[in-house]
Amino acid sequence: RLRSVLRSLQVEDRKSEGAPSSAVGEKLICCRSCGSKISAIGKVVALEGSDGPQAAYVTKLGTIHQTVTVRSTAKRSLLCFGAPENKGSWFPGYSWTDAHCSL
Repeated sequence: RLRSVLRSLQVEDRKSEGAPSSAVGEKLICCRSCGSKISAIGKVVALEGSDGPQAAYVTKLGTIHQTVTVRSTAKRSLLCFGAPENKGSWFPGYSWTDAHCSL
């Protein structure tokens, strides 16, 4: 499932130009629509209580969200809407906010 979701995003090799030497060759997770760099494959993580780093979750309205959890995102890669909240969180002890790639 994780491979399927990562394919729906976009994975690219980080170019050596302008990248720190430790990051050269690192695989990036990018938005398939706009190419915005979101995170790196090495930052994919499974949260405690989850079924793994990738899963499908359904909202109360019946909307299905395919998610990949990452430890951190690239600076200014996502636009977050609203304050983080615990209500309706799929991960106990974690809050959430609506986020979209920064077009």
